[in-house]
Amino acid sequence: MRDVHAGESIVLWRTGNAALSEITKLVVDLGFTLRLHCETTAQEAFYDTADWMLYRSGAACSARALGSSAVLTVEPIGNGVVPPDYARGVQLSRWPSRFPGRTRIGAWLTGVFGELMIERRIGLTRTTRAFDIANQRGTCAKLRIAQLEVSASGPEGHLLEVELIPVVGAAREARKIAGALTEHGLVAAESHALLRAAATFSLALQSLVEDEGLRVRSDDRLVEAAYRTMRRQYRRLLWHEPGTRLGLDPEHLHDMRVAARRLRAALRVFRAALPEDKTQALADELRC
Repeated sequence: MRDVHAGESIVLWRTGNAALSEITKLVVDLGFTLRLHCETTAQEAFYDTADWMLYRSGAACSARALGSSAVLTVEPIGNGVVPPDYARGVQLSRWPSRFPGRTRIGAWLTGVFGELMIERRIGLTRTTRAFDIANQRGTCAKLRIAQLEVSASGPEGHLLEVELIPVVGAAREARKIAGALTEHGLVAAESHALLRAAATFSLALQSLVEDEGLRVRSDDRLVEAAYRTMRRQYRRLLWHEPGTRLGLDPEHLHDMRVAARRLRAALRVFRAALPEDKTQALADELRC
Protein backbone atom coordinates (compact mmCIF):
# COMPACT_ATOMS: atom_id res chain seq x y z
CA MET A 1 0.00 0.00 0.00
CA ARG A 2 1.38 3.42 -0.97
CA ASP A 3 2.22 6.09 1.62
CA VAL A 4 -0.74 8.17 2.74
CA HIS A 5 -0.86 11.57 4.41
CA ALA A 6 -3.40 13.48 6.47
CA GLY A 7 -6.24 14.79 4.32
CA GLU A 8 -5.19 12.70 1.30
CA SER A 9 -7.92 10.31 0.25
CA ILE A 10 -7.51 6.66 -0.68
CA VAL A 11 -10.25 5.51 -3.05
CA LEU A 12 -10.90 1.81 -3.58
CA TRP A 13 -13.60 0.14 -5.67
CA ARG A 14 -15.01 -3.05 -7.07
CA THR A 15 -17.90 -4.04 -9.29
CA GLY A 16 -20.88 -5.98 -7.97
CA ASN A 17 -23.49 -5.48 -5.29
CA ALA A 18 -21.94 -5.41 -1.81
CA ALA A 19 -23.72 -5.03 1.51
CA LEU A 20 -22.74 -2.04 3.63
CA SER A 21 -22.26 -4.40 6.57
CA GLU A 22 -19.41 -6.18 4.74
CA ILE A 23 -17.25 -3.06 4.87
CA THR A 24 -18.27 -1.82 8.31
CA LYS A 25 -17.76 -5.27 9.87
CA LEU A 26 -14.31 -5.49 8.30
CA VAL A 27 -13.30 -2.16 9.90
CA VAL A 28 -14.78 -3.07 13.30
CA ASP A 29 -13.02 -6.45 13.26
CA LEU A 30 -9.72 -4.55 12.99
CA GLY A 31 -10.41 -2.99 16.41
CA PHE A 32 -11.89 0.35 15.31
CA THR A 33 -15.25 1.91 16.10
CA LEU A 34 -17.53 3.60 13.57
CA ARG A 35 -19.92 6.52 13.94
CA LEU A 36 -22.35 7.29 11.12
CA HIS A 37 -22.87 11.01 10.73
CA CYS A 38 -24.27 11.50 7.21
CA GLU A 39 -26.21 9.61 4.52
CA THR A 40 -27.04 11.03 1.09
CA THR A 41 -28.50 9.81 -2.19
CA ALA A 42 -27.79 11.61 -5.46
CA GLN A 43 -28.06 11.09 -9.19
CA GLU A 44 -25.24 11.32 -11.71
CA ALA A 45 -25.10 10.90 -15.48
CA PHE A 46 -22.35 10.71 -18.09
CA TYR A 47 -23.00 12.15 -21.56
CA ASP A 48 -21.31 11.31 -24.83
CA THR A 49 -21.99 10.64 -28.51
CA ALA A 50 -22.98 7.19 -29.79
CA ASP A 51 -19.35 6.42 -30.66
CA TRP A 52 -17.86 8.02 -27.52
CA MET A 53 -16.31 11.06 -29.20
CA LEU A 54 -15.88 12.89 -25.88
CA TYR A 55 -14.11 9.94 -24.30
CA ARG A 56 -11.90 9.63 -27.38
CA SER A 57 -11.06 13.32 -26.91
CA GLY A 58 -9.84 12.67 -23.36
CA ALA A 59 -12.91 14.18 -21.66
CA ALA A 60 -15.84 13.12 -19.50
CA CYS A 61 -19.02 15.21 -19.40
CA SER A 62 -21.30 14.58 -16.44
CA ALA A 63 -24.18 16.01 -14.45
CA ARG A 64 -24.37 15.64 -10.67
CA ALA A 65 -27.43 16.39 -8.57
CA LEU A 66 -27.09 19.06 -5.88
CA GLY A 67 -30.32 18.90 -3.91
CA SER A 68 -33.07 19.96 -6.31
CA SER A 69 -30.53 21.49 -8.73
CA ALA A 70 -27.52 20.03 -10.56
CA VAL A 71 -24.11 20.93 -11.95
CA LEU A 72 -22.83 20.07 -15.43
CA THR A 73 -19.07 19.59 -15.73
CA VAL A 74 -16.39 18.54 -18.20
CA GLU A 75 -13.35 16.82 -16.71
CA PRO A 76 -10.17 15.60 -18.39
CA ILE A 77 -9.41 11.90 -18.53
CA GLY A 78 -5.65 11.79 -18.32
CA ASN A 79 -3.39 14.80 -18.75
CA GLY A 80 -5.72 17.28 -20.44
CA VAL A 81 -6.79 20.68 -19.11
CA VAL A 82 -10.31 22.10 -19.39
CA PRO A 83 -10.42 25.76 -20.56
CA PRO A 84 -11.01 28.21 -17.67
CA ASP A 85 -14.40 29.29 -19.06
CA TYR A 86 -15.74 25.76 -18.52
CA ALA A 87 -13.59 24.38 -15.69
CA ARG A 88 -16.01 25.34 -12.91
CA GLY A 89 -19.00 23.75 -14.57
CA VAL A 90 -22.49 25.13 -15.11
CA GLN A 91 -25.23 25.30 -12.50
CA LEU A 92 -28.58 23.86 -13.60
CA SER A 93 -31.85 24.81 -11.92
CA ARG A 94 -33.08 21.21 -12.00
CA TRP A 95 -31.98 17.70 -12.85
CA PRO A 96 -31.77 17.41 -16.67
CA SER A 97 -33.89 14.77 -18.40
CA ARG A 98 -31.57 15.00 -21.43
CA PHE A 99 -28.24 16.58 -22.35
CA PRO A 100 -28.50 20.32 -21.51
CA GLY A 101 -27.32 21.58 -24.89
CA ARG A 102 -28.42 25.19 -24.33
CA THR A 103 -25.95 25.76 -21.50
CA ARG A 104 -22.50 27.30 -21.98
CA ILE A 105 -20.86 23.86 -21.85
CA GLY A 106 -23.55 22.38 -24.08
CA ALA A 107 -23.01 25.06 -26.73
CA TRP A 108 -19.24 24.50 -26.58
CA LEU A 109 -19.46 20.74 -27.09
CA THR A 110 -22.17 21.02 -29.74
CA GLY A 111 -20.02 23.55 -31.60
CA VAL A 112 -17.04 21.17 -31.51
CA PHE A 113 -18.85 18.02 -32.58
CA GLY A 114 -21.42 19.55 -34.90
CA GLU A 115 -24.42 17.40 -35.73
CA LEU A 116 -23.32 14.42 -33.62
CA MET A 117 -25.94 13.94 -30.92
CA ILE A 118 -24.68 14.03 -27.34
CA GLU A 119 -26.90 11.95 -25.09
CA ARG A 120 -26.95 10.23 -21.73
CA ARG A 121 -24.81 7.08 -21.97
CA ILE A 122 -24.47 5.99 -18.33
CA GLY A 123 -26.66 6.87 -15.34
CA LEU A 124 -25.86 6.40 -11.65
CA THR A 125 -27.74 6.57 -8.38
CA ARG A 126 -25.17 7.01 -5.61
CA THR A 127 -26.01 6.31 -1.97
CA THR A 128 -23.18 7.50 0.26
CA ARG A 129 -22.74 6.95 3.99
CA ALA A 130 -20.06 8.90 5.85
CA PHE A 131 -18.46 7.60 9.04
CA ASP A 132 -15.85 8.67 11.56
CA ILE A 133 -13.36 5.90 12.33
CA ALA A 134 -11.92 5.96 15.85
CA ASN A 135 -9.52 3.99 18.01
CA GLN A 136 -8.53 4.41 21.65
CA ARG A 137 -6.77 7.72 20.88
CA GLY A 138 -9.79 9.22 19.11
CA THR A 139 -10.82 9.82 15.50
CA CYS A 140 -8.19 8.55 13.09
CA ALA A 141 -9.93 8.71 9.70
CA LYS A 142 -13.04 9.59 7.74
CA LEU A 143 -14.74 6.82 5.79
CA ARG A 144 -17.20 7.24 2.90
CA ILE A 145 -18.92 4.17 1.48
CA ALA A 146 -20.82 4.69 -1.78
CA GLN A 147 -23.11 2.05 -3.24
CA LEU A 148 -23.95 2.82 -6.87
CA GLU A 149 -26.71 1.55 -9.09
CA VAL A 150 -25.48 1.97 -12.64
CA SER A 151 -27.55 1.85 -15.83
CA ALA A 152 -26.54 1.99 -19.49
CA SER A 153 -29.10 1.59 -22.29
CA GLY A 154 -31.21 -0.92 -20.41
CA PRO A 155 -29.09 -3.17 -18.18
CA GLU A 156 -28.32 -2.28 -14.58
CA GLY A 157 -25.22 -3.04 -12.55
CA HIS A 158 -23.70 -2.23 -9.20
CA LEU A 159 -20.50 -0.60 -8.07
CA LEU A 160 -18.94 -0.09 -4.65
CA GLU A 161 -16.58 2.81 -3.89
CA VAL A 162 -14.83 3.31 -0.55
CA GLU A 163 -12.97 6.52 0.29
CA LEU A 164 -10.65 6.66 3.30
CA ILE A 165 -9.26 9.99 4.57
CA PRO A 166 -6.75 9.77 7.45
CA VAL A 167 -6.26 12.52 10.02
CA VAL A 168 -2.86 13.82 11.17
CA GLY A 169 -0.72 11.09 12.74
CA ALA A 170 -2.96 8.22 11.60
CA ALA A 171 -1.24 7.08 8.41
CA ARG A 172 -0.44 3.66 9.88
CA GLU A 173 -4.08 3.05 10.81
CA ALA A 174 -5.19 4.15 7.33
CA ARG A 175 -2.76 1.74 5.68
CA LYS A 176 -4.03 -1.07 7.91
CA ILE A 177 -7.64 -0.44 6.92
CA ALA A 178 -6.83 0.02 3.24
CA GLY A 179 -4.81 -3.20 3.23
CA ALA A 180 -7.75 -5.12 4.69
CA LEU A 181 -10.10 -3.63 2.10
CA THR A 182 -7.71 -4.69 -0.65
CA GLU A 183 -7.65 -8.25 0.70
CA HIS A 184 -11.45 -8.10 0.60
CA GLY A 185 -11.36 -7.64 -3.16
CA LEU A 186 -11.29 -3.86 -3.59
CA VAL A 187 -8.65 -2.25 -5.81
CA ALA A 188 -7.15 1.22 -6.02
CA ALA A 189 -9.29 3.58 -8.10
CA GLU A 190 -6.60 4.75 -10.50
CA SER A 191 -9.00 5.18 -13.42
CA HIS A 192 -11.61 7.88 -13.99
CA ALA A 193 -15.11 7.37 -12.58
CA LEU A 194 -16.46 7.01 -16.14
CA LEU A 195 -14.22 4.01 -16.75
CA ARG A 196 -15.21 2.43 -13.44
CA ALA A 197 -18.89 2.82 -14.30
CA ALA A 198 -18.31 1.32 -17.75
CA ALA A 199 -16.51 -1.64 -16.16
CA THR A 200 -19.73 -2.48 -14.30
CA PHE A 201 -21.14 -3.82 -17.58
CA SER A 202 -17.81 -4.92 -19.03
CA LEU A 203 -18.51 -2.05 -21.42
CA ALA A 204 -15.38 -1.66 -23.51
CA LEU A 205 -14.96 1.97 -24.44
CA GLN A 206 -13.33 2.44 -27.80
CA SER A 207 -9.58 2.44 -28.13
CA LEU A 208 -7.19 2.75 -31.02
CA VAL A 209 -6.71 -0.89 -32.02
CA GLU A 210 -4.57 -1.74 -35.01
CA ASP A 211 -5.45 -5.25 -36.14
CA GLU A 212 -3.20 -7.52 -38.12
CA GLY A 213 -4.99 -6.56 -41.33
CA LEU A 214 -3.26 -3.16 -41.20
CA ARG A 215 0.26 -4.53 -40.91
CA VAL A 216 2.44 -5.00 -43.98
CA ARG A 217 3.25 -8.65 -44.70
CA SER A 218 6.37 -10.04 -46.29
CA ASP A 219 4.40 -11.54 -49.20
CA ASP A 220 2.37 -8.38 -49.95
CA ARG A 221 2.48 -6.91 -53.41
CA LEU A 222 3.55 -3.27 -53.55
CA VAL A 223 0.00 -2.02 -53.95
CA GLU A 224 -1.21 -4.14 -50.99
CA ALA A 225 1.59 -2.80 -48.79
CA ALA A 226 0.66 0.72 -49.87
CA TYR A 227 -2.99 0.43 -48.92
CA ARG A 228 -2.28 -1.32 -45.61
CA THR A 229 0.17 1.42 -44.63
CA MET A 230 -2.15 4.22 -45.67
CA ARG A 231 -5.22 2.73 -43.98
CA ARG A 232 -3.24 2.39 -40.75
CA GLN A 233 -2.16 6.04 -40.73
CA TYR A 234 -5.57 7.26 -41.88
CA ARG A 235 -7.21 5.42 -38.98
CA ARG A 236 -4.78 7.12 -36.59
CA LEU A 237 -5.52 10.50 -38.13
CA LEU A 238 -9.29 10.03 -37.71
CA TRP A 239 -8.92 8.68 -34.18
CA HIS A 240 -7.18 11.84 -32.96
CA GLU A 241 -9.46 14.27 -34.82
CA PRO A 242 -12.07 14.73 -32.03
CA GLY A 243 -9.35 15.28 -29.43
CA THR A 244 -7.73 17.86 -31.67
CA ARG A 245 -11.05 19.67 -32.08
CA LEU A 246 -11.80 19.73 -28.35
CA GLY A 247 -8.26 20.80 -27.50
CA LEU A 248 -7.92 19.54 -23.91
CA ASP A 249 -4.73 17.59 -24.57
CA PRO A 250 -2.18 18.83 -27.17
CA GLU A 251 -0.99 15.23 -27.68
CA HIS A 252 -4.02 14.63 -29.92
CA LEU A 253 -2.92 17.42 -32.27
CA HIS A 254 0.65 16.14 -32.21
CA ASP A 255 -0.40 12.56 -33.01
CA MET A 256 -2.74 13.74 -35.75
CA ARG A 257 0.11 15.71 -37.38
CA VAL A 258 2.39 12.67 -37.13
CA ALA A 259 -0.23 10.53 -38.87
CA ALA A 260 -0.62 13.14 -41.62
CA ARG A 261 3.16 13.31 -42.16
CA ARG A 262 3.37 9.52 -42.37
CA LEU A 263 0.52 9.48 -44.88
CA ARG A 264 2.40 11.99 -47.05
CA ALA A 265 5.55 9.85 -46.75
CA ALA A 266 3.60 6.74 -47.77
CA LEU A 267 2.30 8.57 -50.84
CA ARG A 268 5.89 9.31 -51.88
CA VAL A 269 7.22 5.82 -51.14
CA PHE A 270 4.39 3.98 -52.89
CA ARG A 271 3.82 6.51 -55.68
CA ALA A 272 4.52 3.93 -58.40
CA ALA A 273 1.67 1.69 -57.16
CA LEU A 274 -0.97 4.42 -56.75
CA PRO A 275 -3.17 6.36 -59.23
CA GLU A 276 -1.24 9.53 -60.03
CA ASP A 277 -4.20 11.93 -60.12
CA LYS A 278 -5.64 10.79 -56.77
CA THR A 279 -2.22 10.64 -55.15
CA GLN A 280 -1.47 14.29 -55.95
CA ALA A 281 -4.92 15.45 -54.79
CA LEU A 282 -4.55 13.65 -51.47
CA ALA A 283 -1.01 14.97 -50.97
CA ASP A 284 -2.25 18.52 -51.54
CA GLU A 285 -5.06 18.06 -49.03
CA LEU A 286 -2.71 16.67 -46.37
CA ARG A 287 -0.51 19.74 -46.70
CA CYS A 288 -3.40 22.07 -45.83
